[in-house]
Amino acid sequence: MILVSNNRYRLGRAIGSGTRPRIDAGVLGIAVVAAPSEREEETRSRPWLDWSAPTFEVASDRPIPAGIDGEAVMLEPPLRFGVRARVLRVRVARQHPGASPSAMQPEGMWEAARALMRIAAGRPHPVGGRG
Repeated sequence: MILVSNNRYRLGRAIGSGTRPRIDAGVLGIAVVAAPSEREEETRSRPWLDWSAPTFEVASDRPIPAGIDGEAVMLEPPLRFGVRARVLRVRVARQHPGASPSAMQPEGMWEAARALMRIAAGRPHPVGGRG
């Protein structure tokens, strides 16, 4: 199974899994899940590989079953994915904080440590979830 999305999803985390901190990074998010019998030794602890790229292509010698926004379709290969920057407009409700809840989650161990130090020092979290 291959998931291609507008920006990378956070996968496998206890907090924020299945969400995207942002949708305007200008890259595709790609996640590939192989059948258990086909997994490489280094991916046995985590059943998927995921990365970001500006483009992605899927080749096949037959039509490819796909789901597009929940609709089942058959697509003729090759499938070529890319990003068209600033094409999507998003409307946000006035009462919404303006960012995905996962944008507030630290990205890694060091960012989490810095966030804890900010909290201990009584400094507010930076707007937009980064910093």
